[in-house]
Amino acid sequence: GDVADRFEIGLLGSVDVRASGAPVPIAGAKLKAIVALLALSSPHPVSAERLIDGVWGDDLPGNPANSLHAQVSSLRRLLGRDGIERRGQGYLLAVGPDEVGREAEAHDPATAVQRFAAALSLVRGPVLGDLTEFRFARETAVRLGELVLGAHEGLIDGQLGIGEHSAVVAELTALVQDHPLHERFHAQLITALYRCGRQADALQAYQ
Repeated sequence: GDVADRFEIGLLGSVDVRASGAPVPIAGAKLKAIVALLALSSPHPVSAERLIDGVWGDDLPGNPANSLHAQVSSLRRLLGRDGIERRGQGYLLAVGPDEVGREAEAHDPATAVQRFAAALSLVRGPVLGDLTEFRFARETAVRLGELVLGAHEGLIDGQLGIGEHSAVVAELTALVQDHPLHERFHAQLITALYRCGRQADALQAYQ
């Protein structure tokens, strides 16, 4: 049946597909790679050439077009006949942008905290962590990983803006340890410590 208006794609972690809230088992890395490529381009179609290159790379099957068609047919059985549409020489995942992801933006600290916290709640692990064998996934993971770090920055800025200085110290300490070259986290940690009255610790963090 047609579930295109009811399924959601999660990319912030392993590839996760849900239909009406229930998980849809996607067996095989190639099928997951096709889902990821289509979701990353939604609401725009992806050419068959791009899909073949992303999924098989230099290890092409004997008939790449037929192999891709077979994989897409398998996905249609899982996602619904209209879940993946043919568009010209490519394919389109029939979901709206809200079912793939949403940018968290806000102009006041309280709203920023709410939106960035909601965005970060979608992160379930390393971005596309089950597709590291695919070059496109490794490249995408770097880009989306930067967005995740940016969401952490936005959340902490919001928390600092509403006076939650002590609440962010532990998280910032961990973020600094995990990302020692990320200067913004260092600056936020210094600010949080200083506002907590921990000037000596703030100075040590600065050094």
